[in-house]
Amino acid sequence: MHSLFPALFPFFAESLIPGGFLILETIPGHGGNYLKLPKACQLRSTLSEHFEFEFYQERPVGPSVYGAVAVRLLAKRKGPK
Repeated sequence: MHSLFPALFPFFAESLIPGGFLILETIPGHGGNYLKLPKACQLRSTLSEHFEFEFYQERPVGPSVYGAVAVRLLAKRKGPK
């Protein structure tokens, strides 16, 4: 499915046990898809409260004035504080 639903991000942490892994790859940014992609560092900042990143890669897509990025990440759910 080539859609990104930021409203679901808070549920990623709730659906994984501590130590569980989240693998996420956004749509690639072909054509006008960049309009639906996150801005640079948006996913990192959104998920960093509950996840430690094992791998995080952003690739700029679309016109630079939009600041859109395609993201690939592997993150581990943090344990209780």
